[in-house]
Amino acid sequence: MAPEKIKIKVESATAEFNLEVRETEGVDYVLDIVKKSWGDEGRITLHHQSVLMETNKPLSAYNVKDGSVINVRYFVE
Repeated sequence: MAPEKIKIKVESATAEFNLEVRETEGVDYVLDIVKKSWGDEGRITLHHQSVLMETNKPLSAYNVKDGSVINVRYFVE
């Protein structure tokens, strides 16, 4: 049986959107959606509760639950 989907919010300083994912999805999955939605300008990092999220780990490694907020930070070179 597949894990249930949870609803999370992805937000930056200027925009936000809601997303349904499974806790077992990788951080890279969310990062790919962010890049497709907002573009791939510069370096993008994702943070949950002020912790930098590594792309090779699942969302569950960062205790992402239903209603969690993922913060997007851009670093333009």
